Amino acid sequence: MKKWFILLLTLCVALSSLAPFALSEADSTITLTILHTNDTHGSGISASTESMIRFSQIPAMKDVFENVVLVDAGDFSAGTVYASLTNGLATINAMRLLEYDAVVLGNHEFTANRSMFIDALTEEASEQTVGEPVALVNANVTGDEQLESLPEYIIIEREGVKIGIFGVTTPSTVITASPSACEGLTFENVSAASQRCVDALNAEGAQVIICLAHLGYDTGDQGADGITSNAIAANVEGIDVIIDGHAHQTLMGADAIRIDDTLIVSTGTAMANVGWVELCVDANTHEVLSSESASISAADALNFYAEDDVVHAYLDGVVNQVDTEAGEVFANISMGLYGGNYTNGDITASIARRGETNANSMMADAKLAAAKEFFAGSEYEDLPIVALLCGGSCRSSIAAGDVAYSDVMSLFLSGGMGSSGLYVKTTGAVLWEAIEWGLSALTDQNPETGEIYANGSYHGRFPNLAGVSYVYDIRNEPSTPIDYTSDTYAMGSRLVSVTLDDGTEITPDSDLELVMCISSYELEGGDGYYCFAAAEEAGLLTEIGEATVTSLEATTQYMAQLYAETGDVYYPLNSSRVTVIGDYSADSFKSTVTVVDAENAVLGGIDVDLYVNYGEADGIEWELVGSYTTDASGSFAVQLRNGPQETRVEANGISSDIKYVDNYAGLINTTLTLNS
Repeated sequence: MKKWFILLLTLCVALSSLAPFALSEADSTITLTILHTNDTHGSGISASTESMIRFSQIPAMKDVFENVVLVDAGDFSAGTVYASLTNGLATINAMRLLEYDAVVLGNHEFTANRSMFIDALTEEASEQTVGEPVALVNANVTGDEQLESLPEYIIIEREGVKIGIFGVTTPSTVITASPSACEGLTFENVSAASQRCVDALNAEGAQVIICLAHLGYDTGDQGADGITSNAIAANVEGIDVIIDGHAHQTLMGADAIRIDDTLIVSTGTAMANVGWVELCVDANTHEVLSSESASISAADALNFYAEDDVVHAYLDGVVNQVDTEAGEVFANISMGLYGGNYTNGDITASIARRGETNANSMMADAKLAAAKEFFAGSEYEDLPIVALLCGGSCRSSIAAGDVAYSDVMSLFLSGGMGSSGLYVKTTGAVLWEAIEWGLSALTDQNPETGEIYANGSYHGRFPNLAGVSYVYDIRNEPSTPIDYTSDTYAMGSRLVSVTLDDGTEITPDSDLELVMCISSYELEGGDGYYCFAAAEEAGLLTEIGEATVTSLEATTQYMAQLYAETGDVYYPLNSSRVTVIGDYSADSFKSTVTVVDAENAVLGGIDVDLYVNYGEADGIEWELVGSYTTDASGSFAVQLRNGPQETRVEANGISSDIKYVDNYAGLINTTLTLNS
């Protein structure tokens, strides 16, 4: 009884936010509800938290609303350890159990597993699948028999209203997905494909038209070529609602976009929300009178929507199986490894797609270590070896503390844990061009905070490297592609210097031979790295081997070795292998020190000494610069100068480093653990 009271209460609240006609003209109108998700990236499988909705809560949402249509705008197959270790089947089966009405493929579905994804969604239940088949709509991708067999659109009915649903996928998939998986495919202009579907649906009597668009919404130049949802809304007549994906933007309620008569909505990413659009339709003419949008947040879902028993049981089975296989702890880290957006105090640091992060640096170092082991004793042993890891390769983080295999798996959100690096012999000039291209999506820098901005959703190319450092000027011109699918571009002028770890300077025309570890994705032009294919064609790049370990194996082995040698896998937030020249310079940074006991309970009233060694004299010259007493929260705060230094805090004969980060303007949290 309590459950239904809460659900009815939620419905009343929802209805109260709509236009008055929804109640006063109930007899003459029909209410349709579109429940929608996008860019779930494998989320929604593990237990619900205040930051994530679980798939098993959606049936209760469906019960609350009238005439529900449930759809998804793509990127569902990979992104968490639960999705990756089940090859995407965990999410697909959840969608089948929930009886999604329609789904479109996102760019992350264009992998070697694409055929399996399609079959698992659309075919009758098998040994691998449960529930009912889901309609997969594809209006603009051709060149593959299986893709071409999918319907461009479907028509479903709710209370006699014919609802047409079609789907389009971004043409940028050719550089944001696996290039080999896109070989031979043609991505039709989405505006042209959309107008064709709208015309066909109108001819078949559809009265409400929904577009599932894995495109992204953009207010800048990206809309000019018809790639984005706003371009479709502006160029195509007759679409009532566009369910957008790809850009990870939250467009609901007051943030939803209206262009002419088209409403554009999106839920962000990772099941932080389930969106809903309520359409008021004339009961006689079936004309759409109005549309309103809102969302159900993860916090609200946790409080108001009970889990469905059947879906709950399935998801728990997946979680238990994966946790058993991947939950073994093999290391402990004193500082978190950050690969995506993260907040430290009141400062949100740049994501890996806009700058260096310690998770990406660690993963690049792991690739380099595997490469050096591979070439030991070979004819290439004495050549410089470098490793490239694109910013989009890692979009997760590992918190400080115990590290399990599942934590490392979560770093590989794109499903790249099973891939192996390729080794190529090339020149310094190719390395220079690759780095220059990797910086091309960056736009400018905030002079007050130092934050680097990037253009749109196409910046997974940011170059994280091991074995080499570089300096660039954000104010200079970037490399400029002809268009999003072009294999040529004008070289930029951002790079100032490139230096190998042995001190060798690389120039734009360097003929120095070196070995690079890259992925097949990059070699094939992924993220627009066409320079590698061009270099190969010109005889400046030769494949000389393939890694014998996967990316996951290389990373876990590297972390385990570091932990065995040092008792930690410590990486500073910024290792200074990437230096930015711009209009920003920090002269100090803050640190909050927290003292805890062996059980991680905070300790107030502890006297702590602060020491700094500025490295201005030979040897270790520690200087006592202050003494502090922890407050009731076990903490105290200090402000330190920016500049090379070693800093430590000490209490009861036990010390801990404050992790210095060059030119970091944020708050660096440090924990001092006392054994007694």
